[in-house]
Amino acid sequence: PWANQRGQDKTYPDDFGGILNQVEIYQCPSRNKRVIISNGIPDHDVTLQNPLAPCQTNWAVEMPLQPQVAASQTEIPIRGMVAMALNGVPAYGPQESDDANAVDGADSVPGAKFWYG
Repeated sequence: PWANQRGQDKTYPDDFGGILNQVEIYQCPSRNKRVIISNGIPDHDVTLQNPLAPCQTNWAVEMPLQPQVAASQTEIPIRGMVAMALNGVPAYGPQESDDANAVDGADSVPGAKFWYG
């Protein structure tokens, strides 16, 4: 039902075909780790950037519990996941989907940019 609807707004959860956001965050102080386990479904309205309906992608992302500022800057990858939001949705590199710039992605959350490509 999402085919040929690029640019259309979809309301969460009504338009998501019964697929709901699922995320669990674990903390392990003894190993200084935070683990985010999710199904990758956003918990907010979105603007479509591709013709595909939402599908669950299981994620388990491990990161430092107490991150430290790096001594030097590191360039993020052009493509692929570069971050995980606390709602369990991955953020992608600056040139994901149709060679467009992710920073110019859908403005479905006021003050934030997201690219669902």
